[in-house]
Amino acid sequence: MVALILLVQKITAYHSFIRYVKAGLNPVSNVEQLDRLSVIAEQTGRKRPMELCVNPLVSSPLLIGFFRPCIVLPSADIPEKDFQYIVLHELTHYKRRDMFYKWLVQITVCLHWFNPLVYLMRREITKACEFSCDEAVLSKMGYDNAQDYGETLLDAMAAVGKYKESLAAVTLSENKQLLKERLGAIMNLKRKSKTTLFVTSVLTLCIILGVVYLSHKNCIRFKISSHASSSISSLPNNVLLSSSVI
Repeated sequence: MVALILLVQKITAYHSFIRYVKAGLNPVSNVEQLDRLSVIAEQTGRKRPMELCVNPLVSSPLLIGFFRPCIVLPSADIPEKDFQYIVLHELTHYKRRDMFYKWLVQITVCLHWFNPLVYLMRREITKACEFSCDEAVLSKMGYDNAQDYGETLLDAMAAVGKYKESLAAVTLSENKQLLKERLGAIMNLKRKSKTTLFVTSVLTLCIILGVVYLSHKNCIRFKISSHASSSISSLPNNVLLSSSVI
């Protein structure tokens, strides 16, 4: 009963938030922004059109809609650089179906509301989801743009919004603590990527050498065993019989 009540509360909050956002939506009419959105969507592999709207009351750029996605901006006056990062970030979330994962986590929290580890799991999944999305954006835009991307996140957090609901949508920046951790990870992403590449290369080389060594060793054993079997089979029958008796 507790799980059912919690789930109903979350669904009600979700519908309330969606109604609130849609009531204040204004479709973007800027042709240049719509063209840039189409280009970025094609680069990420999305063929269907995506809506782009503005609602000045939201706290951060966000993505709503499971089947008819819509990117909601707090303002239409966004610099071209920031616009590109925001759109790519939200499209990456949609491509990875992060909204479905987010709801799966919420359902799990409702079912295991009595387990404190579930709330820790929810926090860690949220962090991992955002870190992975940030890395995907920088891998496409280039790690040298990490500082510019971090400034975009800061600008999104500084936006004046009236309504915050992390449950209902995938936002660009949810809270200050998570933003601080994301900025630290972004600044160290390039260095960590090089270190990870080096360690991965060394481990891969060790595995390859180990497989080659074991294969060569097993081949030698197989040849010795085959030679011994052929030698035994060439012995006279009386010798084999006497050997078996012994």
